[in-house]
Amino acid sequence: MSTATDVPFEAPTGSYTFQVTDVPDIEVDPEEVARIAIYATRGWTREDKNGRIVPDDEAAKNFVYAYMRDNVVVNSESDIVDDGVSDADIYAKTFPRTPGATAEPVDDAQFSAYKTVLRKLWQYAGTSIRAHCQETAEMEGLDYVMCEKKVYRASRDVSTGTGAPKQVNVRFFTSNADLIFQLSSQPAAAKLVKVAEETAKHLLMNTTRHPELASRVAKETQLAMKRSAASLAPVTSAKKATADASDGDDNSDN
Repeated sequence: MSTATDVPFEAPTGSYTFQVTDVPDIEVDPEEVARIAIYATRGWTREDKNGRIVPDDEAAKNFVYAYMRDNVVVNSESDIVDDGVSDADIYAKTFPRTPGATAEPVDDAQFSAYKTVLRKLWQYAGTSIRAHCQETAEMEGLDYVMCEKKVYRASRDVSTGTGAPKQVNVRFFTSNADLIFQLSSQPAAAKLVKVAEETAKHLLMNTTRHPELASRVAKETQLAMKRSAASLAPVTSAKKATADASDGDDNSDN
């Protein structure tokens, strides 16, 4: 039978005591405690089905989306450097009084917790169609698309005091069609080509080592290409529809 053990720790806004189930051979993970401390600064904790206090990831997700939607909308390329946000920027906005967002020194557990939470927040603001911010914008009927770009920002080496530009990835919502095409559509199309190239190399490896497979692999590849073409039809047919509409406009002028 398991019992509950009080586990105290210090968070930036004060002391907290949580109960951690005392299961034989399982010790309290210092990183887990540090992560709970980070979320506790916002009051974003909850009890799981075992009665343990855990971070409330849903609250963090909702904050990140609302912050990006309301504060990080960029519609001019010249504003990306200043207005786009890096992973560190999102973390500092979400948990401003925690290790990693301040100049306070951290121990190993706090640093590991910071890195874990940093990755989670960055994923929420991801550019994939299944990322939280991307999906939620669509559900709200917005025409925003989450985009990413590498930019250079000024940085300073604290040990030497010298300054130098540093390359960082920043993300932002935009409704600018040119930015969406450049930073979202083109990378997705390039990824499609890359996948096709890697697939071709893989299949050629098989047929080179086993020529007797050539006919079967060719037929399977042709079927796969047809299925892929069907999946892409809503995209590729859009070009034709646009061209037809343009031709119609030209004819109406005559």
